[in-house]
Amino acid sequence: MNRVVTQLAVILALTCASGLAWAQEAPKPAGALGDLTTIDAANGVLTIKTSSGAAQRAVLSKATDFLLVEPGKKSLEGAEKITLADLKVGDRVWARGATNPDGSVTTRQVLVMNAEAIAQRNARDAVDWQKRGVIGEVKSVDTT
Repeated sequence: MNRVVTQLAVILALTCASGLAWAQEAPKPAGALGDLTTIDAANGVLTIKTSSGAAQRAVLSKATDFLLVEPGKKSLEGAEKITLADLKVGDRVWARGATNPDGSVTTRQVLVMNAEAIAQRNARDAVDWQKRGVIGEVKSVDTT
C-alpha cells in the first residue's frame, strides 16, 4: 500500500511540475529585430533600428544563414535561402543570435522580410479593408 501511495505522490508531483513549466512565459527571443538601416558587407556588420528607436549592430560570419520570409508568415516553412547581397536598406530583419556585452549581436541567422513585399501586402490589406468596411464618423448609436 505504501508503494502505491508513493507512486501516486510521484505522479502528482511530476504532473504539478509540468503544469508549472507550461505556465511560465516563453523566453524573449534573442537578437535584434527591426528595420535595416545600414549594410557594411566589407566588415560583416548590419545596423538595425529597433522598435525602441535604438540602433543595434548585428555582427555576421561566414556561417550566418539568411532566410527570406513572406510577410505575415508565422513559421519558416517556405522560407527562401538568400545571401547578404540580397538584403536592402529598409528591409525588416531579425538578426538571431547571442547579445554581447556591448549590445551587438553575434548573428547566426538573419530572417528577412523584404520592404517591397511588406508595402505590397499593406496595399492589398488596405484595398481589402475598403471593400469590406465602412469609413466615416459615428454620428449616433442606437443600443436597442
